[in-house]
Amino acid sequence: MQPIVLFLTKIKVCLSIDKFIVILLFILHLLKIQHAENKIISNTESRNYLRLSFFII
Repeated sequence: MQPIVLFLTKIKVCLSIDKFIVILLFILHLLKIQHAENKIISNTESRNYLRLSFFII
């Protein structure tokens, strides 16, 4: 029974890592868009992006 649980936790960790990578790429994409529009991102905006990413994970 324990190997099955270990396998499932490994799958869960892999899925959360994939989700984390996708979110990071999305945030980088948003930053590129804002940079292309010559907007400066404030500290509060960057904190909001981080909160959003951790909330989704």
